[in-house]
Amino acid sequence: EVNDAAVLRYGYSRDEFLSMTIKDIRPAEDVPALLASVSQVSGGLSEAGVWKHRKKDGQIIDVEITSHELLFAGRRAELVLPYDVTERRRNEETQVRRVAHLALRADVSAALSNSDISLRSILELCTEAIVKDLGAAFARIWTLNKEENVLELQASAGIYTHIDGPHARLPVGTYKIGRIAEQRQPHISNDVQTDPEVSDQEWAVRERMIAFAGYPLLVEERL
Repeated sequence: EVNDAAVLRYGYSRDEFLSMTIKDIRPAEDVPALLASVSQVSGGLSEAGVWKHRKKDGQIIDVEITSHELLFAGRRAELVLPYDVTERRRNEETQVRRVAHLALRADVSAALSNSDISLRSILELCTEAIVKDLGAAFARIWTLNKEENVLELQASAGIYTHIDGPHARLPVGTYKIGRIAEQRQPHISNDVQTDPEVSDQEWAVRERMIAFAGYPLLVEERL
């Protein structure tokens, strides 16, 4: 059975709903977890947490589920009450990002205002702040050697802390970092493992990298 509120919220007609199973409104990748959750239902009131549901128009919403086991027409059944929390979660995620960005600005400002330490130490503090405040796997900063037109790695934090090796000196225009410097344009990717700009996709798969953001720092047209 299904009530009028569900018909209105999800966009399916009552007849469509009654021809479906719960799997039909879940994204395919969530079905294994759904089946595992259903198998553990032991009766009584159950808080099943937050799940993703798909509306008839394809929109994915976040719903908070409460269920209660009962008998319906002589059969074991579950009374399921989904509460749409999509907007609430979006607001929560926005607030978390806002707090993280404020923390990053504060940490970077503190590093840049410290005149008692070297430039390399300042940049190390900046990379450490990016990793800590934004949850990045690693962060690196290069500076430009104008005479040789080479980027020189000055700071690295996260899973990589060394500043030597093959990426210690990159000619402008080589690798993704060098192309960012040459083009003076940021490069952002949320699918690193298939990004043609990534020169070593085996590395991306091995390290389970998902996203990348690289930015050229320009001050009065100077890189």
